[in-house]
Amino acid sequence: VWATKGLVAETGRLLQDVAREALGDQIPLAVISGPTFAKELAAGLPTAISLASTDQTFADDLQQLLHCGKSFRVYSNPDFIGVQLGGAVKNVIAIGAGMSDGIGFGANARTALITRGLAEMSRLGAALGADPATFM
Repeated sequence: VWATKGLVAETGRLLQDVAREALGDQIPLAVISGPTFAKELAAGLPTAISLASTDQTFADDLQQLLHCGKSFRVYSNPDFIGVQLGGAVKNVIAIGAGMSDGIGFGANARTALITRGLAEMSRLGAALGADPATFM
């Protein structure tokens, strides 16, 4: 199980590829991703994450294990590739939105950047084998 977001810098590969090389095909893999800030989580503020695994039984077990109260929700998603990509690419979009705000481009530009970013994320995901609906 990993919560690291990103792609391998040198190759652009997904983290699942590195994990498979290290662990082989017999061990189920899982990823958790979502907008979580430790301070808010510790304060009991509402938080939700997505969980995806190569093994649905493993995902179900993890979902039950990670459930810890009314303010923390774990959503299982069958799209293992999409959850990995969504976690990584959303951060790029967020940085771009912050830069747009910092430059003073306004809400229209920020919204256009986010909307186009989500469309591109969906296209990238589909090209890599993810379900485009995961990014909506």
